Amino acid sequence: MLANEVRMQSYLQAILKAVLPGDIVLDLGSGTGILAYFACIAGARHVYAVEQDPLIGLAEAISRKNGFQDRITFINDWSDHVELPQPVDVLVTETIGNMGFEEGVLGWLIDAHDRLLAENGRIVPRSVELVMVPTEDPG
Repeated sequence: MLANEVRMQSYLQAILKAVLPGDIVLDLGSGTGILAYFACIAGARHVYAVEQDPLIGLAEAISRKNGFQDRITFINDWSDHVELPQPVDVLVTETIGNMGFEEGVLGWLIDAHDRLLAENGRIVPRSVELVMVPTEDPG
C-alpha cells in the first residue's frame, strides 16, 4: 500500500475531506499508522489506531518522530475486542486488500460501525467498486 502512490494520494484526499478539525477518528487495522497520521494532518483531535499485529510498535515510533504521539492512542488488539472511551466521528481503514473485500473487512466494519462509530459518523472509504473482466485461458 505504501508504495502505491495513487492509492496513498486517494486516501489522503478522502481523509482531508472526511475528517473535520476536532474529530475523533478510529484507524481500523492501522498497520504502519499512515491513515492515522493523515487524520492528524486533517485536524483530528484524537485518533485511536487499532492493530493486532506487533507492527503497531513501529507505528508508534513513527508517530513520535512525526510529532503525533500526543494525538494518537495505539491499541494492540483485534478491533472487536476494543472498547473506546467515546464514539468516533470518522472510521478509516485500508483493510480492503486488492479486491476490495479481503482481510475480513466486512465483519470488522460492521462491528466497528455498530459499536464504535457515532451516529452520523463517516467511513473512509465510503464505498468499494469491484470491476472484473471475463477472460479465457485456452491452455
